[in-house]
Parts: sequence; structure tokens; C-alpha cells
Amino acid sequence: MIQEKHLILGAKELGVITSILAATIPIMVKLELNKESVYMTIFVFILSMVFLYCNFQLFLLEIFRFVKRLKEISKKSIKELGDKIAESKKYFLNKENISYQLVKAEIPIVNIYNMSYPSLQQPKKELIKKQTEPTEKQEKAIEYTQKVFENHIENPQDLENFYKEIIAYSNGKTDFSNSKSIIVKDLTNYDLYHFGWNIWNHFKVGKQEIIANFLHNIFTEKLGNQTESTIIKHLRDDEKKGKIILMKDVTKFSQNKLLCFLM
Repeated sequence: MIQEKHLILGAKELGVITSILAATIPIMVKLELNKESVYMTIFVFILSMVFLYCNFQLFLLEIFRFVKRLKEISKKSIKELGDKIAESKKYFLNKENISYQLVKAEIPIVNIYNMSYPSLQQPKKELIKKQTEPTEKQEKAIEYTQKVFENHIENPQDLENFYKEIIAYSNGKTDFSNSKSIIVKDLTNYDLYHFGWNIWNHFKVGKQEIIANFLHNIFTEKLGNQTESTIIKHLRDDEKKGKIILMKDVTKFSQNKLLCFLM
């Protein structure tokens, strides 16, 4: 609302306007204008000026208040923003410190210069034993393989690689395309088919496509020209024919405990 001091500030301007109107009255009279019309015009003009003045003062006052309010809000917002930034910085610094303490407490410092390493002179078989302990089922399969192939694989290294591939098959290996092939003698395709079915039936770790892939790549010299689907069809052909026959349980082939490179 307009206060008294705001009206007093405009009294001087109103006095000037009144003086101008008083000077114009005689001129209007000389022009023989109706006095009532002249007075009414002057009255209305004065009231209009007062009304405009009061509203102009109110307009200026509201603008002043609005500007002042904006300054207060801006100062308050800047202060709140600064406080939030300070709190966030303090929070992240504390969080980083806590994380560092947790990491420092959980991760032990290892002195690599005092670590012990196996000797290079340590026997190879002992190292293999520590790395891979065969299961009883794998031992039985290796024992069976050793018995049926002992007179048909001349290279001891081939026999050792053969054992490793059988272990890999039992552990879930499915692709033997990069495996080293093995040369066998005095065995027919039927013998190899029967051996593959016996190993597949013993472990039961996958479909016959996998054991066919095994036979195709391990015995490349004998079965390399046959497709895997063809090998699958012949796995059970002539069950009793050949030096290696079909067996429902290879553990009954021998009761002797195998002592090989995996033990």
C-alpha cells in the first residue's frame, strides 16, 4: 500500500500542475467558454493526475519490492548451494577414506621375494598329480585304455597324450580338432568304434557327437576320411567282433589298480 510519505514526495509536482491550471482559467474565460464546463474539465483533469500519480508510485514501489525479493532469494539460493557442495565434498571424502581403509584391511601385502616356488628338478609326474587329481572313474577309464591299447600304440608319448585327451573328454571338452592324432597298429575301425562307445557309456558326459569328434580327430589315420555322423552309426556294429568288444561296464575289464603318470 502507498504510505503518506510517498504522497508527500509528489506534492511539489501537483502544486506545479495546479498553478498551470489556474493560469489557464482566465484564458479559457476570455475565449468565452462555459465556466461550468471549464471548472468540470479542470476538476476531472486534476483527479486524473492524482490517480495516475498514486498508481505510478504504487507501481514503482512494487518494482522495488520485487527486485529486493529477487536479491534475497538469490543470496539464499547461493548460500544453500554452497552448503550442499560443502556437505557433498565432506561426504565423498569420508566415503573415499572408508573405502581405502576397507581395501587396506582386506588386501594383504605379499612379499614376492620370500615366496617359495617348486624346484625345476621336481619330477614331472609329481607336478601333474598336484595340478590334476583324477577321479576314480577317470582312473578306471585310463586303466581300461592302457590294457586294450598296450600292444597297439608303440610311441609312449602318444599313449600319454591319449590318456590326457580321455581325461579332457570326461571333464567336458567337446572339440578335439586341435588334438594330436595317435597312430595305432593291428586294430580295425570296429575296434575303435567299440572303444569310443565304451568310453562314452562309461562317462556319459555328452551326446555321441562329441565322442565321434574325439575318434575322428584322435585316430585320424584310421577314421579321418569318415564323417562324424558315419562314426556314430557304426559305434555298436558287430558288438563281439574285433579285439575290442562292446562292454557295458569297463571297470570289470580288470581289477588291477592303475599306476600311471597321473598318480
